[in-house]
Amino acid sequence: MLKTKVLFLLFFLFFPLLGVPDWKIKLPLIALAPATILAFSLLLNPPFLKKLVLVIKRHENIKYGIYFYLIFLTFMFFGIFSSNWQERAISELVKTTLILPLILILTVMIQSMDRKQIMQSFRVSIWVYFIIYLYLAYFYFFVFQRPYMGNDLILGGRTGRNTLAFMGFIIFTFSLILSRLEETILKRFFYFSVSIILFFSQVLIGSRLGILMPILIYIFIVLQYIISTSLRMSASKESLIYSAFILLSMIIFVTSIDPSKLLLAVDVFERVSSFGTSNELDGSGKKRLILLQAGWECFLNGPVVWSNGVKNYLDCVMNSSLQTDLILHNDHLSVLNNVGLLGYIIWLAALVLFANKAFTKLDLFNFSLFIGIVSLFFIDAYNSPMLAFLIALSSISFAKIRMT
Repeated sequence: MLKTKVLFLLFFLFFPLLGVPDWKIKLPLIALAPATILAFSLLLNPPFLKKLVLVIKRHENIKYGIYFYLIFLTFMFFGIFSSNWQERAISELVKTTLILPLILILTVMIQSMDRKQIMQSFRVSIWVYFIIYLYLAYFYFFVFQRPYMGNDLILGGRTGRNTLAFMGFIIFTFSLILSRLEETILKRFFYFSVSIILFFSQVLIGSRLGILMPILIYIFIVLQYIISTSLRMSASKESLIYSAFILLSMIIFVTSIDPSKLLLAVDVFERVSSFGTSNELDGSGKKRLILLQAGWECFLNGPVVWSNGVKNYLDCVMNSSLQTDLILHNDHLSVLNNVGLLGYIIWLAALVLFANKAFTKLDLFNFSLFIGIVSLFFIDAYNSPMLAFLIALSSISFAKIRMT
């Protein structure tokens, strides 16, 4: 068996693959990415398993988080019996169940790493992500000539955009963390430059969420500079200077090569500002509003407090003007339909308990999780390993790592 530290490094090596839905190992009912399989393999390591048990015993919030999550899963289990979409409902339950041990494994894994290992792991993920991104960009733009990365290569749909954008956001967060943790100003400047490049790369994915999430982080950094006393003011000034310089440089560089590329960014920002105003039924904003209305009416017309049947909201979507079995692209609304209001509250309570530090001390790790939870209003990722990772990441303190 490989040493635990090697498995940690391998996990971060394969971690960016979570953002590419097609690169997963297909199993009955679910598909698992290599990074997820590596994480679960840690359960075969007796010392790690012992450490996992100790963490659960020592941390009351994790213990009660497990209790709440198990109650939430019980609600889902009974919701399957009233589901009209049995196979998809069972698949949903299996994926959601696996998130619980994954949160625990990733939490122990990250807490077991020292400053040097964390920084090394983040660097590995950043460079692997860039390789994957360039590979995808080549095939989408030059081979298949698609307008955005993440579009369905066969049907031309937009499946995969938000998943790739969510991973891009996590890697973006890694780069910002390194820009604060690196010891020399040159390295801090380098990784902040990487964060700006990653922000621009989100434009090519074409996801509105992929643009908004990094913007919120930048706003958070500016607010830290203005009101926070916990960070060194010099470091905050560096961040602001880096932002202005790199942003201006990127605009000049892109414009000098191909001015039309700026129109792509304008298109994405217009899609952000004009969400839901499209007159065409096939416009993504219009579809989202129809899904939102169908999901909300389905919830209100059901038991409300109890489960309406896992995945039964698909019947409401089928009866809408879309006449298709699209998911709601709003996990908060999906969970409300799947387990009812009571189950939804229990699910949220479990997340708060697992990531209690994110709600008591706001730093870069915790704010990233907060954005991740808010993003669930727009994507399908409540049982995604990427959200589980953000929860685990929030279990450590940015200030503690910086001083280690």
